[in-house]
Amino acid sequence: MISMKKIALIFLLLIFPLIQGCDPNFFYKVNVDEVAIITQNGEIVGKPVKGGLHFKIPFLQEAHLIKAHRVQTVEVYLSGTPEITAKLFWNIQDPIAFFKATTNGDPEKTVEKIIRENIETDLRNLSKIKILEISEAQISDPYYSNKETEKIIHNLQPHIEKFGIKTRILFRKKNA
Repeated sequence: MISMKKIALIFLLLIFPLIQGCDPNFFYKVNVDEVAIITQNGEIVGKPVKGGLHFKIPFLQEAHLIKAHRVQTVEVYLSGTPEITAKLFWNIQDPIAFFKATTNGDPEKTVEKIIRENIETDLRNLSKIKILEISEAQISDPYYSNKETEKIIHNLQPHIEKFGIKTRILFRKKNA
C-alpha cells in the first residue's frame, strides 16, 4: 500500500511542476544551424550547446534555441538611388549576449529595427556617385570596403554591440 508521504512526494515531483508550466522533457534537440542556451530559474547555466541530442534536468532547466549559424540580411532601399539597395548582413558571434539582449519579442525583428534606425542617416549622407562606385567595386569583390562603408559599420556598432553580432554592408544594383 502506498503511504501518504509517497503520494505527496509523487505530487511534488511530477504533478506540481506540470501545473506550473515547466518543461518535463529530459532531452532536447539542437539543429546544426542552432545553439541552445540553457537556463535554470531564469539564469544561464554553462556555455552555449552545439547541435545534437542533449540531456537537461526536467522541470528545472529550459533550452532556448538560437539560429546562430545563419547569416541574416536587412535590405534598405535608398531614396536617392532607387536602382541600388543596401544589404546589411549580420550573424551572431556571441549567442549568450544575443540571448540576453533579445529575451522579449522576436529577436530578428528587434535587431533589424535597430539596424534600420541607425544606418538610414549614414546612407542618406552618401552621395549617389559614391554609392555607385561602391556598388561597382563590390560586384567584382563582395568584400570590398572603403572609408564610407567602414564609417557606416563603425557608427552602427555602439547600437548593436550588446547583441553580440557582426555586420557587413553590400550595395547592389537591383537587376544584378
